[in-house]
Amino acid sequence: MAEDYSYLGSGIILIREWNSGLPFEEIGNVSAFSTAAQTNTIELADNQNPGGGMANSVDRVTGWNLNYTFHDFSPANFARATRGKASDIAAGTVADELVRVSVGAYAPLA
Repeated sequence: MAEDYSYLGSGIILIREWNSGLPFEEIGNVSAFSTAAQTNTIELADNQNPGGGMANSVDRVTGWNLNYTFHDFSPANFARATRGKASDIAAGTVADELVRVSVGAYAPLA
């Protein structure tokens, strides 16, 4: 089981993409934050003693999880959480369209 490294207090959380060399960015107000290592345990069986058991073991890190609950809803934070990209798109115009609607229903647009 992975160890839990909890922090009780307050502070600013700065993150960046792993090995990117980009500057760290503040993610804003966070109410929960945790990290956990994913490990693969390799065991060496004890073949010298009649009871057997384990002679030695090594844990190799295979991944790392970061979980946080953010409250500053920004395009950059949603892009990080969904592993997506955020970009600005200039607003455009739409031609007039005649649509028949009723309360509580959805109307498809062209």
